Amino acid sequence: MIGVGTSKARTISNGYVNLLGVDEHSWGLAHTGQAWHANKSTQFCVAFEESSPITIGCLFNGYTGTLTYFKNGVSLGVAFTNLSDTREQLYPMVSSTASQSVFKLDAAFQSMPSLQEISSQVVLKHNLDYSDLPLTIVNQLKKL
Repeated sequence: MIGVGTSKARTISNGYVNLLGVDEHSWGLAHTGQAWHANKSTQFCVAFEESSPITIGCLFNGYTGTLTYFKNGVSLGVAFTNLSDTREQLYPMVSSTASQSVFKLDAAFQSMPSLQEISSQVVLKHNLDYSDLPLTIVNQLKKL
């Protein structure tokens, strides 16, 4: 499993269980393609092939409160929303019930949105008229 959780997330288990998402403090995607949170699952994508190596990516967007997954660089879509409602810091998490599993954290990045990004989101969200803005800002908004 791969996902995120707070410092209160359950991290120890007696037996083989989908550890991420077993409580309300973590969110995780299992190799079966099921997305788990608060001990409830939904079928999010097709199961992963267990006999060949794959790369699973996980993107948490703190500004929008979404958790998006990728398989071999291709987006699988947004699995979880409203994660920004939690008041606690979220941490990347992985777990496995399979022997000889290999995990590699390839890259991690943490950033707060800039004032420019926040302003751009407000303008785009509310469909504001930006015809009076400088051309450089209008071009930047069109890239989003």
